[in-house]
Amino acid sequence: PILTSNKVPEPERLANDRNVNAHVYGTDDEYFAFLVNANAKTNVSATFRGQNYDLHRWSVTLVKKDKDKQPAILYNTAKPSKAVRRAQHHPADFEEIPGTDGLLRLDDMRVRTVGLPDSDDMTYRGQTPHEQITLTKDTSDYLWYRAEVKIPESCRKEKNAKIVLQDAGDLVYAYLGDAYVGMAHGRHDTLATFTIDIPSDIVSDVLSDNTATLTLLSQTMGMAHNQYNMEAYYRGLLGNITVCGIDITSNGWVMEPTLEGTEEDPPVRGDIASEGSDDYLDWDLYDAKKAAELERKKGSRLRWYAVEIDTDALRAASDPSGEPTRYAIDLGSMTKGHVWVNGHHLGRYWTRKAPEKSDYKPCQVCDYGGWFWPDNVCRQKCGEISQRFYHLPPGYLNMHKSVLYVLEEMSGDPRKIAIVRRVSESPVHHVPETPVVPRSLSYYAVWLVALVAGSWTLCRAYHFAVSRRGYQPIPDQ
Repeated sequence: PILTSNKVPEPERLANDRNVNAHVYGTDDEYFAFLVNANAKTNVSATFRGQNYDLHRWSVTLVKKDKDKQPAILYNTAKPSKAVRRAQHHPADFEEIPGTDGLLRLDDMRVRTVGLPDSDDMTYRGQTPHEQITLTKDTSDYLWYRAEVKIPESCRKEKNAKIVLQDAGDLVYAYLGDAYVGMAHGRHDTLATFTIDIPSDIVSDVLSDNTATLTLLSQTMGMAHNQYNMEAYYRGLLGNITVCGIDITSNGWVMEPTLEGTEEDPPVRGDIASEGSDDYLDWDLYDAKKAAELERKKGSRLRWYAVEIDTDALRAASDPSGEPTRYAIDLGSMTKGHVWVNGHHLGRYWTRKAPEKSDYKPCQVCDYGGWFWPDNVCRQKCGEISQRFYHLPPGYLNMHKSVLYVLEEMSGDPRKIAIVRRVSESPVHHVPETPVVPRSLSYYAVWLVALVAGSWTLCRAYHFAVSRRGYQPIPDQ
């Protein structure tokens, strides 16, 4: 009520410094005060309403005073309390769930390669590629582009065997015929020129026919959190497109939004255990040897993985501390894609590693002084995967059996996917700090007089006790 029932106050200057101000909501007896030190390099000691405060450079100190009570520091941005520091690192860690080796039935894992669409089933046509967000109406992250390409003899030359996409974004996978060529992506939410090298074995195959079908799968990766002018946000294939140096931008294109399985519930229609049913799609039993052969090639196609979760065993593995068990999917062995449980989308993943501490200055220095810039302060867990654990809400699990679906767009080892539980500590209660009351010279003078008087009184009492008992000092011999 104090904050909402008062007008925005005029700042009160402290310590005779225009960069040190108090913004006070309330009255002298009851208030919230924001003590601001906007100096980027200088700490300041300031007195506010009879109390002394040490204001760290580039910090805000929140002070609360209740009626008939002393003021208390609720929060200091430069020196957070133990409770706040613990909350900043919450959750702290994850661990494997003991005694649940068969929780994911990895021996019965199924895999399915994402199929390329049939040209006759592709809905949209144009002389040049269409802008992606306008065509998909932002209902899907994926858009297929396809065109017929004449492959020139010059493509045999290694330096010319390239697919070049100008002004493309955010990410593109390329195919010639049914062969996967490679992928490219931009940076920092901007359009870029993508260059994808064509492997020599694919060049030989397509040259034998002189023509080939070029298929490009474009994917948007979302908008920056501070994106402005969203109406002017364009993605897809927006510039010239060349294959082996030949411009094919106006060759005539067919386009189709979405990706097989991503709009289904569950993904890729058909329960993996419902073989023989009308809506069953072919799933192959996962073979590690065949997968290793694919990984040795330059990339591989997008793949779906499906594995059953023993829900009964998961529910039985309760947290020994008695706290409600919080589960997560460990995707540290995968690279980039999406994950679902029983048709519930848990989110995208891209398990990129943060820079090593020795190679990245923000990992070595923690200093919040000065204007904030997220790339140059207090980086943690350097050299580790930026995010590998994805929350699994218990409400998404079926009674006895659930199915985990993973769409992997690059490469990974699905046998190392695991369900883990969170073991972080809960934040402790935050206790406000009491500011130091400044002491005047008269305060210390009173204490000095009291100390001298007490010493004199003690000495007189000792002398009186000795004289009463008749003690005499021993003379020198």
